[in-house]
Amino acid sequence: MGEQGTVHQFGNISLAGKGANNGQLKVHAGGVTWKRSGGKSVDIRRDDVQAVQWSKVAGGFQLIFRENKGGTYKFGGFRDQDLRQLKEFISSNFEKEVVERPVSVAGHNWGEAVIRGTALSFNPGQNASSSSTAPYAFEINLTDVAQATTQGKNKVLLEFHEDEKSGDKDSLVDLSFYVPQTSKLYTGTEETLAAQLFRERILEQADIGVSVDQAIASFSEITCLVPRLRLDIDISPTILKLTGTTQEFKIKHSSITRLFILPKPNPQTVVALRLDPPIRQGQTFYPFVLLQLLKGLKGEEGLKISKPKKYVSQQASQCVKCSYKADDGYLFPLESCFFYITKPPIFIAHDSVAEVEVLRQGGSLAMQSARTFDLKITCKDGEFTFHNIAKTEQNNLLAFISAKGMRVNNPTQGGGDGLDLSDDEDPGERRAKREAEEDESEDDDFVAEGSSDGGEPTDSSEDEEGNASGSQGGGGGSDGEEGGEQKKKKEKKRPAPKPEKSPAPKKAKAEKEATPAKGGKKPKRKKDKNAPKRALSAFMYFSTKMRPIIKEETPDIAFTEIGKLLGEKWKALAPEDKHEFDQLAADDKVRYEQDMKEYKAAQVAAAGAAAQAADADADADDADDED
Repeated sequence: MGEQGTVHQFGNISLAGKGANNGQLKVHAGGVTWKRSGGKSVDIRRDDVQAVQWSKVAGGFQLIFRENKGGTYKFGGFRDQDLRQLKEFISSNFEKEVVERPVSVAGHNWGEAVIRGTALSFNPGQNASSSSTAPYAFEINLTDVAQATTQGKNKVLLEFHEDEKSGDKDSLVDLSFYVPQTSKLYTGTEETLAAQLFRERILEQADIGVSVDQAIASFSEITCLVPRLRLDIDISPTILKLTGTTQEFKIKHSSITRLFILPKPNPQTVVALRLDPPIRQGQTFYPFVLLQLLKGLKGEEGLKISKPKKYVSQQASQCVKCSYKADDGYLFPLESCFFYITKPPIFIAHDSVAEVEVLRQGGSLAMQSARTFDLKITCKDGEFTFHNIAKTEQNNLLAFISAKGMRVNNPTQGGGDGLDLSDDEDPGERRAKREAEEDESEDDDFVAEGSSDGGEPTDSSEDEEGNASGSQGGGGGSDGEEGGEQKKKKEKKRPAPKPEKSPAPKKAKAEKEATPAKGGKKPKRKKDKNAPKRALSAFMYFSTKMRPIIKEETPDIAFTEIGKLLGEKWKALAPEDKHEFDQLAADDKVRYEQDMKEYKAAQVAAAGAAAQAADADADADDADDED
């Protein structure tokens, strides 16, 4: 067994019967694994492989694996040069030869319909062989057959399950075979027709399901939120049948990958079915089906069920009311994912979340007084913004998100979209200025209080006290002289302040008058003209470049519409096209950080010089007073 650790990996590989989406195929020593992005995987063990075939088909080449139990898997999208390495690896590790099977293009519509396991192969020609390596015109998987009926004595009609992911492409709906009584493979008798034998062989492998009479459970008049229908539901051991007024859906139990039971704040419960492949209504695909019931279902054996457990909102419910785009709904924080209902249903796995950001929670006064906020969840493959969440839910929601180990971008300060447009200063700089202003106001209040009658006595008050004591002495001789000498000493120790050098009380009074009354509007702070200009974002550089182009292309566009159009163009821009603007923003950020560093250093130096000048003035005043 050579190449034990080698894995051959191929991208953009499709699996017949699993819709139009491509996936990734890995061929390794233990078998074969195919996985579609966001869907379930298909595993084929090496010991289960009976035969391997290679065929040229429309659009490339196809690799076919046939299992011992009859299963057939056909992978398409290979190139001609892939055959050599696949042949060598499969021969070495699987001990199977990759047989090249030709496709017949003669156009004959007669031959043999050979059933081998779950595959029906039509081998055309007068002397068609039933060999597994004989040229064939087409091959179908019998598990895709929804119904098989006989029409007349010799005709068999096969109806197929709708290919829910074919979109606007052509898909096979039905197929008719004419089976003569002289068929070599299906020999009829007087009692049994060859066409009936052919149909019975097909029914052994086809996934027909059961009739309504054989359903183990039925529900009538059930509200389906997505797609919007009124349905009758019939549950059989293998199929879930949804019947509307004009439409019918048959969902295999194996297509239901997950079941969500989501209790709404009202007495209703939404049951969400995650489907792979999804169902289709017109040109719209529905990977989720939302059924609204009065009580939740218990679940299905062997099916993973998800429902809210630990999260409790401020309203004692297990979800948060919000809106996505133009539709209102509910966001359910589950143990391993977020699930939003209603339109469209959104599933966000926790491990796919890059970061969570709170928007509209701070910044301007209008946003601070808002009763709601927005929550933006950025994933590896996109982002989702949920609007109008009650402010009272913010703490509980952020605590849940943090407990799950997800990164919260701005849990305490105003975020991206919640900008204060009245001031371009840096948030850190604004905070430092506020603290400095608070310190100055406290000092000014202290100076203003010093001018009240409760402070130290002035010269006039001392003179009055001295005169009073002298008169009380009544010419007491030496006592009066001693009192006069003591008064002179006190006057030398405490010089009278100069009125022209004490403007602080006036300043305090002016500031007190300028202070708004309680409930009044706070005056706007003046911006420091010497402060560096803030760094621009990548989007701002993009807007600067695209705004004149948009105005030139659509001269009549409204001013408010330009911003919307710029946002749409930016969101649709590919990552490689955003690199130019990201680089400009990064360079500007470096510039801003350097300018801010120099600005703060200059502020510190200016503050130090001012302090030294103040000390020098104080020393000069003391010297004048002593003189």
